[in-house]
Amino acid sequence: MIGIEVIAIIILGVILLILLILKFIESHLSKEVVIAKTKRDELYQKELDNLNLTEKDTMKKIDSIARNFFYEAYNFNMKEYSEMEEKFKEMKNKNGIKFCKIMEKNDYSTEEITSEEKEKLKGLLREITKKTHIISKIETPKEELIKKEKLKKTKATEDKKEIKK
Repeated sequence: MIGIEVIAIIILGVILLILLILKFIESHLSKEVVIAKTKRDELYQKELDNLNLTEKDTMKKIDSIARNFFYEAYNFNMKEYSEMEEKFKEMKNKNGIKFCKIMEKNDYSTEEITSEEKEKLKGLLREITKKTHIISKIETPKEELIKKEKLKKTKATEDKKEIKK
């Protein structure tokens, strides 16, 4: 009888040890995913930092950065900024709406865009990229819901600040 109890305790101990090892591996891999996501989000910030507003192809670069980010973050694959603007209106994303309006105006204007407008576009895109988390396929639906709730709280705080202004 004592032999069976000892064997059962040993088996239970081995199972607990295996569970602890698996939990450690899972937490380590989760940290790596978060680091990789942070690096992905930072890529767009670095592209904006390296953007020289005095170059002739600045608007093409801003357009490229924006379209790539919008596709990756929001799954936008529209050709026209007016379509993106409508999506941003549905999302109540004021910076996205402002950005799209300026880009749309630039697309149809014969006048050269001013350096002030380029700076404004860069600033709006920076704010959009800072506030938007690119959701990866690795994240669980629970993690996505938590992030969406945090974004809603942040958005509500921003709206209150804008109302006070």
